[in-house]
Amino acid sequence: MKITLMILWLVVVSVAAAETQFPTLAQSSRNAEQQLRNAIMTWTDAETRNDATAIDKLLAPEFSFLGGSSRSQYLQEVVPDKSVRYSATVDDIRIELYGEMALVTTLESVKGGNDEKVVQGKLLILTVWMNRGGRWLCVKACFKTVDVKIDKAQP
Repeated sequence: MKITLMILWLVVVSVAAAETQFPTLAQSSRNAEQQLRNAIMTWTDAETRNDATAIDKLLAPEFSFLGGSSRSQYLQEVVPDKSVRYSATVDDIRIELYGEMALVTTLESVKGGNDEKVVQGKLLILTVWMNRGGRWLCVKACFKTVDVKIDKAQP
């Protein structure tokens, strides 16, 4: 009888401990998702302001675009010709967490141009993030243009 009660007590304590741990895991996931959303919004805002310093804080040392620019090349390109006006709006963010790694898919509406032409459309962006010491850093990115239109600038 004592052994049965002891086993029953261990089962109850184990279940109670597991139940208290699940909210912590759920809260941790919500925190990570919010940190990643904030990082995406910061990145988008920094690009529209040509702020390479703000973007630099979001990138891992080994960051690169898939098949393209290295980290240093990208940071140099963030500050293009000042005559180019650029705006972007984040339409959708989807986050998939895999422990200390996350895949973030973003859909952005973008518009940019100068006095001669205006380009507008949407960008579908995939970024890979790693949590390093409590900080999410982007290690890889790729994008695809969608619904792009090029118009002559209005006088």
